[in-house]
Amino acid sequence: MPKGNVYPRGYMLPLGPVDDASCKNTRVPGDEEVITLYTLYMNQTVNTDSWSYRKRVLIAARRLFKNFHTFASMQVKNEFLYGMNYDFLQDTYDFILEGKRKTHPTNWMGLFIEHPEPRPQDIPARFSKHTPHKVFSVYLTVEDILAAWCARPNGFEDMVCTLYVLFGNGLHKAKVSNSNCN
Repeated sequence: MPKGNVYPRGYMLPLGPVDDASCKNTRVPGDEEVITLYTLYMNQTVNTDSWSYRKRVLIAARRLFKNFHTFASMQVKNEFLYGMNYDFLQDTYDFILEGKRKTHPTNWMGLFIEHPEPRPQDIPARFSKHTPHKVFSVYLTVEDILAAWCARPNGFEDMVCTLYVLFGNGLHKAKVSNSNCN
């Protein structure tokens, strides 16, 4: 299993070089910048069409994903990711590749397991299913993926909400006064 930072809903990012045996899994509470950006978006306290806001979101996405192929491959081997949490990732890949989602990212959150325990027995089944991580070629840069994502109808908004689902806090939900993320 890969080692890395485990976010509240089980998604992982590498700590150091991928497959570094000296790394241990570390549970993290969530990415502060992602939490802030999502809260600003949901509370409508910022012009989300402004370049300054969009630039912050893209910088955060680029920092977190770094190499999208590595990120996607890591999730397939991730013992903390199963059930609806894993299904959401598949739905995100479908949105990036085809522009279609089963349901909006914020609707998925009520279905997730928070702070999942590892279940290594679920990993072999993933290799027999359609694995879109293989589509995200090592030749595609994270910028290519983010551009394709943003080019989808409501793609930028989908990215903001998805970043929160993947890397936001799980203990305390973002404080929102309304929901413009539907």
